[in-house]
Amino acid sequence: MLLAAGFIAVAAPVQIYRLTESSLQVGLVSLALGMTKLFGFIAGGVLADRMDRRKLILISSVTVVLAFSAFAVNAALASSHELLFIYLIVIVGAGVEGIGETALSAVTPALVAPEHLAAGSGLIAVTSQLGFIVGPALGGVIIAGAGLPGTYAAAAVAILISTALLATLPSLPPGSDESSADDKREGVFASISEGFRFVRHNKLIRGVLIIDLCATGFGVPQTLFPQLVAEVFHGGPEMIGLLAAAPAVGALLASVSSGWTGLVRRSGRALIVAVLLMGAAYIGFGLSPHLVPAMVFLAIIGGVDSVSEILRRALLMHHTPDHLQGRVNSLWLAQASSSYSLGSTTSGFAASLFGPALAIIGAGALCISGVAALASTSPELREATLTVDEDTVDPAVSGSTGKDPGAEVSLG
Repeated sequence: MLLAAGFIAVAAPVQIYRLTESSLQVGLVSLALGMTKLFGFIAGGVLADRMDRRKLILISSVTVVLAFSAFAVNAALASSHELLFIYLIVIVGAGVEGIGETALSAVTPALVAPEHLAAGSGLIAVTSQLGFIVGPALGGVIIAGAGLPGTYAAAAVAILISTALLATLPSLPPGSDESSADDKREGVFASISEGFRFVRHNKLIRGVLIIDLCATGFGVPQTLFPQLVAEVFHGGPEMIGLLAAAPAVGALLASVSSGWTGLVRRSGRALIVAVLLMGAAYIGFGLSPHLVPAMVFLAIIGGVDSVSEILRRALLMHHTPDHLQGRVNSLWLAQASSSYSLGSTTSGFAASLFGPALAIIGAGALCISGVAALASTSPELREATLTVDEDTVDPAVSGSTGKDPGAEVSLG
């Protein structure tokens, strides 16, 4: 599944840029994907707390197979409606995929002991980055050889194999405690509102979501790869594949050495430092005139982003009660997806005005400024830890699982 995602990470921008020669259009398609996925995440959060999560995962996987197959047909049959059809496929596929991603995230805390959440998050990051190292690089090679239709078809086959493996999983129902039973009796909107109330009143969880926005909401370099390769590095699809794989290489190296993340006393401070370094690496990438230093900075971006994702995921799961895991994870995934889509659109727009290099440098500067402002105003995030006393956590958890779902986690 992750290998297929790597194929698409190269193929979709290449196809859109070939059709339009516009980085803004690349960003707009990404925005459509993110906004649709946002609604899928929110719907998936409610469903994952009410029904069998395995079923949701399988529905998502089958839908993605169909979407990638449609991409292959669209790429093979040239017509004046190609771009419109891409938007249609993106909207349908992304919405249902969002439901499946939420279900996958929701099952993790039930399968991993609390003290191993950081290690579990690291393992997830390792497998993810393996897919995104091999996927983009191989995707670039397939595009050069078999073209876009062959790349999309290969992605569909990879997802189909993954779906067959997922079908062997046992039933994965949500928690069956009293709070969970109450949630199932609630209306859909009341259930969604409970998740929002928990996030709104929990300053730590809110800070985790905001710092994710700072990391990608001001711009992301991936949107500009086709333009950079065409105008700055003067290469072809293989070079786009190398650029797309570079962050994953850094992320893999960071993930396999991420055992220290579970030992850090103040995980929140480590998270803040990681995202600050990410902003600095954006600036370095924007200033790079040649491929090799550009790939080095992209690897750094991938490495610190992987560390920040491990810490964000672990903090989120550690401080969220089980009966709210689906909804809170859905809000996190929705926010992350919409932030990336916003960043893609911002990058495309800025590149159309100032060029790709200045667009990336500006994104890095805004990332650093946003994180610095958050760190100075959020002591809950600065002092956050994965080894919280029971006396500190219990009031928040009990408040969240009882009649006051917005009770705040104190980490002081």
